[in-house]
Amino acid sequence: MDAPVSGAPLPAVRHALPWGARFLFIASGASLALLPLHELGPAAWPLGWASLPAGSIIVVAGGIGTLLVLAGVLGEARTWAYPARALVIERRLWGRSWETRLAADDVADVAVEHVVNSEGPDVWRVVVVPRSAMTGPGRQARRRATYRSHGFATRADAQAARRALIRHLGLRLEPETDGDRGAS
Repeated sequence: MDAPVSGAPLPAVRHALPWGARFLFIASGASLALLPLHELGPAAWPLGWASLPAGSIIVVAGGIGTLLVLAGVLGEARTWAYPARALVIERRLWGRSWETRLAADDVADVAVEHVVNSEGPDVWRVVVVPRSAMTGPGRQARRRATYRSHGFATRADAQAARRALIRHLGLRLEPETDGDRGAS
């Protein structure tokens, strides 16, 4: 969970997996995948009474290790930028970059979402819901995509950021959409 942000005029989203964490994911995943194979490989082959337990440990550890390596290699980075009357959401993944540019005509709703956190304080996020039909280069939103900001410490901060984003985009949304959405 992202750390709560207080007092930000527009929702600040700058999320990236640090290179140190990427290295730890890759190194621990490779170790978890290869060490059981090295240590238990002689027990798994040739077939014998220890083959089934050793083989099971090798397969499970290899699967978990592979997932850790993939998390380290494929960790996505997201940033929100605010050019004049628009919101640009940039996603970077393994050397490639995608941008989604949302203008007022492309946004269906901007809401505040309450996130109940079992391991810490509850947070509130600003959620941008694009319209389903977006056209033009670099403006394709994922089907049913929603873009969420980092967590705000209070509902009032999240609502202030929501109002600032609505003003920035030049939207005309109904006031009743200012209520909380449940976390999905």
